[in-house]
Amino acid sequence: MSLNIPLPAGLGDYAWLETLVQREEIDQTIPLYIEADDGIEVVAVSLLCEDDLRMIYRAPNGWQLLTEYELSEDPIIHVDDLLDAVVAFVGTDARVVQKLAQELGEKLEEHWKMGFVPYSQSGKGDKFEELRQDCNCSGIDDPSIERVPGMSEIEESAEFRCHNCMSLYGTRVSGS
Repeated sequence: MSLNIPLPAGLGDYAWLETLVQREEIDQTIPLYIEADDGIEVVAVSLLCEDDLRMIYRAPNGWQLLTEYELSEDPIIHVDDLLDAVVAFVGTDARVVQKLAQELGEKLEEHWKMGFVPYSQSGKGDKFEELRQDCNCSGIDDPSIERVPGMSEIEESAEFRCHNCMSLYGTRVSGS
């Protein structure tokens, strides 16, 4: 990776993001994360560095550089906090970055078996339907069923899904 930044051994966290934004060569981080019991887990991050956009993601064998793209125009950046940066790319950059984001979504989907909006393309539901038809998972006690952090829309809850086909087998709500 041409950008010499510290990469965590596993998934990133909030403290790691804080170290990234303090680096002189990084102008802005755009994290892609899931919520976990003890905070957040960063699965990918886009880095704005001067005139470049670099996208990195966590694969099973470590952090990978998806791409480096030289921006032709300055993006429009609005930051509420470290986890909530809104970046708008302009002109040709907007079309290119949209395609790169979809490519990133596909790489993440290979590992996480879930889509990350707006990083996923529409029509992915058919792929998961095929996975469900080919899977032999049978119930909550099946060895393929595990807790999936960040999937539930219910705050402070955990979903239990088959890690092969992502079929939902249970939800644990905090306090129950």
